[in-house]
Amino acid sequence: MRLGLKLPLIAATIAVLSSCGGSSDSDNSLSQSTLEEKCSKDSLHSYWYDTLALEYLWLDELSIPKKAFANYTDTNELLEDVVAAGDRFSYAIPTDRWEETITGSGLDYGVEFGPVNGELIVYQVYQNSPADVAGLKRGDKITKIGMVAATTVVDWLSEPYQLTEFFDLLGPDTQGYSLRFSWTTPQNIEFSQLIQKEKITINTVALAKVISTNAGNVAYLSFPTGFFENSADEIDNAFSYFKNQNIDHFVLDLRDNGGGLLSVAARLSLYLAGDKLDGEVFLNITHNQNLVSLDADFTVEDLINSEKGASYNQILSNSLNLNELVVLTNGRSASASESVINGLNPYLNLTQVGQDTYGKPVGFYANKGEQDGYDICNQTLLAVNFQTENSLGFADYLNGLEAGCEVSSDYPAGDWAQLADPAQSAALYYLENGECKPSTAAKALTAPANSKVYQPITIPGMLLAP
Repeated sequence: MRLGLKLPLIAATIAVLSSCGGSSDSDNSLSQSTLEEKCSKDSLHSYWYDTLALEYLWLDELSIPKKAFANYTDTNELLEDVVAAGDRFSYAIPTDRWEETITGSGLDYGVEFGPVNGELIVYQVYQNSPADVAGLKRGDKITKIGMVAATTVVDWLSEPYQLTEFFDLLGPDTQGYSLRFSWTTPQNIEFSQLIQKEKITINTVALAKVISTNAGNVAYLSFPTGFFENSADEIDNAFSYFKNQNIDHFVLDLRDNGGGLLSVAARLSLYLAGDKLDGEVFLNITHNQNLVSLDADFTVEDLINSEKGASYNQILSNSLNLNELVVLTNGRSASASESVINGLNPYLNLTQVGQDTYGKPVGFYANKGEQDGYDICNQTLLAVNFQTENSLGFADYLNGLEAGCEVSSDYPAGDWAQLADPAQSAALYYLENGECKPSTAAKALTAPANSKVYQPITIPGMLLAP
């Protein structure tokens, strides 16, 4: 599969309220002529536009197509033409890629990296991936990929983008394909290793640790990748560990987390808040005037999928029942991540440290066209269908949820939970002093808004599965 790019300030994460399962299987008995007719640009684009006219959230801002359906290059060009001017979320994706994505699996080296102040910095390395085995870690500086210097790769990932050259450099999607990565550690130790592409399933909990501080024992959970199908067991294991520790404070790190399954967001939230959420409204979902009958309030019990991981009662009995929570965020914290923050805000004393979130209180139904036979076309439409609100009715964060303690630098200065990390340092300062840390950064070391961060698997954001 062609793996995804995570865009710092452009929508690469999706929010979906959907039934997600099974791959899209075409009827092998279909004739080639039937397939070509059904999936022609004219037929498929017309079908998707009719779907928008029924389901699109901002229906009053849906435009009439400016040209014939057959004249659009692809569905995404049609969407750019007709959706609301402020809609930076809606798009279409091949169904087979969508099915791979929601499981958090793909063929890759297992490392996420991007430009930071002209350098190519590692954001995350997935556990047991080829990059992990080679020794790459968060905060390392890549100096060369193959025979191409990192400065050239930085240029490719900045406007005007040269993504063809970038993906050509990473090589074909072939099991065992090798590419040499050269890098230096924060301690200026140099390494160079051949790393192979392998089938990986990413971990979503990067670190669960208890840190001894002047404020007491601080539980730290790094959850940077997404709310995937395999996240339930990882979260269950993390909180089994935390439950047996003498915890005074909790820091939840949602930086770079673009979202995922709402069932996992609810699971995480219940572990944190416990009895405070029992039987209470967590999220409210609203639609356009055509779909008002689908509007509903959801408790965490409504959302949690007990078939994957611990049951609701098991989670509740093992929860931490926190009164206060510190959450680390940046501009790539989006969708289901924001739903955790927004959903918990009425119930906990929640302090957000770092940078404002992305701003995505809206979501989609993953539409493969199954009801009308268009699933044979291997395309899934992800167009904005609904808005999420917390129990107080708050949903006004299209510009992001504002950080209470701002940290100008988003530079991955080292591995997770290191004091060299400006956001981590600011969180511990807040817990020890009861106030935000004074800004001491000489300059903002952060990924520029016009750069792309390469992420092996981009989970699209807010999914509600049965």
